[in-house]
Amino acid sequence: MTDPAVAACARGEAAWHRLALAALELPSYEDDGMWWRRDPASPLLFAGVTLERGARLPAAIAAGQVRDSFGDLELDGWTPAPADPWMLRDPAPVPELKVDGLFIDHAVNPDEVWVFERTAIRGAMGEEGVARFEPFSIHGRESGQVPGLRLLLGKLDGVPVATSIAARWKDGVCVSGVMVVESARRRGIGAAMTAAALRAAPTVPASLVASDMGHGIYERLGFRDVGRGLTWKPPA
Repeated sequence: MTDPAVAACARGEAAWHRLALAALELPSYEDDGMWWRRDPASPLLFAGVTLERGARLPAAIAAGQVRDSFGDLELDGWTPAPADPWMLRDPAPVPELKVDGLFIDHAVNPDEVWVFERTAIRGAMGEEGVARFEPFSIHGRESGQVPGLRLLLGKLDGVPVATSIAARWKDGVCVSGVMVVESARRRGIGAAMTAAALRAAPTVPASLVASDMGHGIYERLGFRDVGRGLTWKPPA
């Protein structure tokens, strides 16, 4: 039997990836209990996410990591590792979190999307990470126009320092891409960016994948752990 809380998180993750691929003009598919893509894309995007127990890997799936939401896949030659935990938040009012000098806005046009993408990479990998990716290889230039997808950019005293994403789907919202550049951390900016994403859809459950750095922040905002699962890396 599928845990409904884990299934909700898995469907939220699949929704975010589906919208990200749509912005790149790439299709994705859902069958046999799995969401997946067949086209090459950024290595930061999953090739597949299991939505139910007993899901099967399609033969045509693209090379890339697979999120095994329930930890029950058996993939010969692939390498499993514990995934970061799923967290779920029930619908509830979202606190207004203010940080002096922080202004949060939507990235809508391509120029804003490129600033968003570059800021997210800086938050995840530092300055050297930006050179590793072609512009718009993660977030297509039209990402700001995709229905259901909201890219939030935080500027501290006018300087881009943080990002978050709200991906709305039928039964919830997936919060993703919460990144803060190193020089702006430990000021409450990550919590403010998460709350801004939650306000995109406060009347539905919210899900996310929690890093060690963000886990405490998400707990204070009302998220709870619901499962972990595995991430599978394909054969070299």
